[in-house]
Amino acid sequence: MLQKPYALFRWLAVLGILVLQSSTLAALEWESQRISQTASVVDEKAEFEFNFTNTGTTSVTITSTRGSCGCTTARLDKKTFEPGESGKIKATFVFGDRAGKQLKRITVHTKEDGAEGKPIVKSTALEIRVTIPQPVIFKPRLVYWRPGEILAPKKVQVLIDYENPVEVKIVKVTGGSITAQLNALEDGKNYELILAPDQLEQQAESVAGGEPAKNSNNLAKSVLAENIHNHQPEVKHESAKQDGPTPPKAPSRETRSVIILEAKFGEKQTRSYKIIARIMANPKTKNNAQKAYGS
Repeated sequence: MLQKPYALFRWLAVLGILVLQSSTLAALEWESQRISQTASVVDEKAEFEFNFTNTGTTSVTITSTRGSCGCTTARLDKKTFEPGESGKIKATFVFGDRAGKQLKRITVHTKEDGAEGKPIVKSTALEIRVTIPQPVIFKPRLVYWRPGEILAPKKVQVLIDYENPVEVKIVKVTGGSITAQLNALEDGKNYELILAPDQLEQQAESVAGGEPAKNSNNLAKSVLAENIHNHQPEVKHESAKQDGPTPPKAPSRETRSVIILEAKFGEKQTRSYKIIARIMANPKTKNNAQKAYGS
């Protein structure tokens, strides 16, 4: 009979020691592990601060921080924090093309001294919630030409979903394979972006009988490009094979251009947007376009 109370006492004593040890170990107490924010129409990124305090009796070392994607990063002024010391993790979320409600996570890995000098490794998840407005809508956002496709101009609708008119303009085109022109269909509310591959100039010269296209820089070559479609049925005849226009050559490798546009929402409120244009190459067939001309 005496053994049972003694066993119970031993168990309670061990439990008490464990509780006491856990209370004296290091611990990071977070001010908040979830932060929400609504971005403005001109914001291209959001920055957050996660504050914490070491409420334990031994030091804590933050060994690493990892974002849920490449768009989310975290940085620290220092890594080791003594008992009673406070610190912060500064997080940055770059929006890119994202819009609407976004959830990103940062995983924080820590190491602290445990009982008998054994290290204790922990991980903590921090959450970032951002609502990103979409005042400028692009349809589509990605433009591409498939292998063998006639390199005719393509259009992108630029729609404004904002309370006031928004001025949009082309800032820069990188990549060197696309000519871009922006037309205002309704000032401040509705635009049309025309993208034409640079190869159109060579195609237009072929259709025009070797004469260079006039005003090709301002996309007048798009009119000649439409003629390519009109010539297709004709050049399939045997006579057209000999005297018809030279078929346009497909690119030997894929080309990629980035069209950067700037939207102005106020006197000093601007935001940049990117449109991606790709001309895809067929690795198996170097000149798919020749098939369209019956050669």
